[in-house]
Amino acid sequence: MSTWAANPTWQNFSSLFREAVTAQEAKTGMEKSHHLTASLYFGVAALEAFLNDKMRAHLKATKSEEEIFDVLRKGRIISKLRKWPTELLGKQLNLNDGTLDLIAVFNDVRGDLTHPKTHGQDIYARLDRKSKRLNS
Repeated sequence: MSTWAANPTWQNFSSLFREAVTAQEAKTGMEKSHHLTASLYFGVAALEAFLNDKMRAHLKATKSEEEIFDVLRKGRIISKLRKWPTELLGKQLNLNDGTLDLIAVFNDVRGDLTHPKTHGQDIYARLDRKSKRLNS
């Protein structure tokens, strides 16, 4: 029996990294899109897992497991990024608005891919435009 314990933050971050590297090595556009999409999913998951882990530890002394679960489940990632660091650190996190906007775009794209309302090509075009603005 394995003694390895799951760490969702590390597992998702490691998968993000692996997918990003694999995307750079991809030979076809389809293959690259697949690995970039996986990177997007794992990146958002890693960030949210990290926030949830830190908030769980913070609330453990004062809340029941049911109350903690309720806090973690109901929060949306952008709201968590805006509010939770102040509660966890006792001071505001100096997070650039552009960074938060970029995370919001990534999360929106992830949501559009998970719950498609369009044919999908516009989602990748939006992501590509944002990427080009960042690289210029």
